[in-house]
Amino acid sequence: DVPAKQQQEETFLQFKLGSTASCPSYFLAISNEAGFTDRDLEAICDISRSSKSRSRLGEGATSVGCKGIGFKSVFTVSDRPCVLSGGFTFCFDTSGPLGKLGYVTPTWLDSEALQN
Repeated sequence: DVPAKQQQEETFLQFKLGSTASCPSYFLAISNEAGFTDRDLEAICDISRSSKSRSRLGEGATSVGCKGIGFKSVFTVSDRPCVLSGGFTFCFDTSGPLGKLGYVTPTWLDSEALQN
C-alpha cells in the first residue's frame, strides 16, 4: 500500500546523466514511486514476470513500466545496473563472478559499495 502522503503527491520521473572519478559515465532515474516490495524484487529477478497487474494497481492507476523483461533491456547499455528502491539496494553484475547468472541474481550493496 502507498502511504497517504505519497498518494497526494504528483508522480514524477527524472533522468540524470553524469560521471565521477570512480564511474566514467552513469544514468540515474529518480522517481517518487512507492518503492520496491519483495514481490517486485522477485519479478525483476525473473524473466517475463511482472508484479504489476491491473487488479493490484486499481482503476486508472499508472506506474513506471512493468518490472521484468522490460528492465532487462538495461543490459544493452550497462553490465552492472544498480537499484536503490524502498529498502532494497542491489545491482545485477554480469561482469562479476556470477557471469550470466548476474542477469537474474542480485548482488546486495552495502553503504561502502555505494560510496564507490
